[in-house]
Amino acid sequence: MAELQFLGKVVFITGASSGIGLEMARQVSRAGAKVAMFARRLPPMAELETALNQNQKGRVAAAYVCDVTEKQQVLTTFAQAAKDLGPCDILIANAGNGYPVRVTNFDADAAIQIYKLNVFGALHAFEAVLPSMIKRRSGHIVGMSSLAAFRSYPESHTYCATKSALSAQLEGMRPELMPYNVHVTTLCPGFVKTDLTAANTVPMPFILELEKAARVMLRAIAKKKRRLAFPWQMVLFTRLSRFVPDSLIAKATKGKSYKKD
Repeated sequence: MAELQFLGKVVFITGASSGIGLEMARQVSRAGAKVAMFARRLPPMAELETALNQNQKGRVAAAYVCDVTEKQQVLTTFAQAAKDLGPCDILIANAGNGYPVRVTNFDADAAIQIYKLNVFGALHAFEAVLPSMIKRRSGHIVGMSSLAAFRSYPESHTYCATKSALSAQLEGMRPELMPYNVHVTTLCPGFVKTDLTAANTVPMPFILELEKAARVMLRAIAKKKRRLAFPWQMVLFTRLSRFVPDSLIAKATKGKSYKKD
């Protein structure tokens, strides 16, 4: 991939067993990086690990079973990955999920589980890699937010809130990390064709093909962009939706739900 330059970089990717994470791992490896993949499901990552390591002089890919909601597990597994492939140059905190949390039978525990994965999972990964990056005065933190961070919707309000929280976390960390030459990129994609979005019951305008979406985001990472929100049509739609009356939003989304990761 001529437009992507990751030669010699060590890239850690969470949520790498499917969808965006798995495709990013594939593409970043082709662009010359060593890639460490983390997720709760090993088989998809192990298959890609085998394929990427074929015909290589050394190990260029490694897969690890890791539940990012468990802090100690993240610290231990990331430390092992650093021993296996080298210290992390780029962290892509991609692990995330979402499901409806309805007010008619509101379940705080269900909402908390989404926060644990989408927000706390990213924080655990940050803690695992930041000390080395700051010490080396080199690194790049990437967070997988969403256009859902721009506007909250019925039944998916918890998911939207977690993405807003992640975006705010990254925005505040960015200037604080500048003196240490550690870059921060916030990714806010719209709908992407994955197994998760295949279950959506709402219209998904301007939905992106997985390979193209991953390439666009990796290009932004390679350029060390502060943030990327795309596609532009969906960005415009999302921003304009903030001015739509709540009554219309309620009518349009009644009984429907969506996932964007």
